[in-house]
Amino acid sequence: MELARIAVREGCGRFQWQVLDWNTPAIEFYERLGARPLKEWMTMRIDGEALERLARQLSDTEVARQMQKAKQMLLARSRGVRQ
Repeated sequence: MELARIAVREGCGRFQWQVLDWNTPAIEFYERLGARPLKEWMTMRIDGEALERLARQLSDTEVARQMQKAKQMLLARSRGVRQ
């Protein structure tokens, strides 16, 4: 509950976390607190060979460009603009 107090005091609109989908007792506990699942979000991970391949393929400039594009898309969506 202290984290909620800090979030409100600091002007945060929310906080969020992850829980494994099979952990029903935890999910039910969080829902009793008032949390709701964000079905539209997925956790993504890259590791192992895919991470190594990505590191070889993309230059820092290309990564920065792709991150900027993703940021612009998210900003547009938050404003209700579809691209």
